[in-house]
Amino acid sequence: MDKTLILNEIKKHYKFINDSAFAQFLGISPTRLSNWRTRNTLDYELISTICVDIDANWLLSGKGEMLKILDEQHQIIQEKKIDKEKYIELLEENRELRKEIDLLKKQKNSNASLHEMQMQEH
Repeated sequence: MDKTLILNEIKKHYKFINDSAFAQFLGISPTRLSNWRTRNTLDYELISTICVDIDANWLLSGKGEMLKILDEQHQIIQEKKIDKEKYIELLEENRELRKEIDLLKKQKNSNASLHEMQMQEH
């Protein structure tokens, strides 16, 4: 993988506008960062130490997810997924209940009309 692309993605993730600010964040000189780009290399240990949320496998290969998914984040994602599924289930149940209510209202109105007609006959 092109190390320049990896560096660009990390820079973009941390929202640095220029290489000078990115280099300062990494604790290196802009010249050193420029050399990494020119030589298509980087200091993996330095970056993994400074950029703690960057996944080491992605840093080495450029494949997979750039950001680590921590156990806590994974738990939150699972809970949100369950919440969404439960919400959808509740919406469907609500629709069915509304249909039942409408049907009962129609039956009630029909029974009331029938009762009224019977009362008029007597």
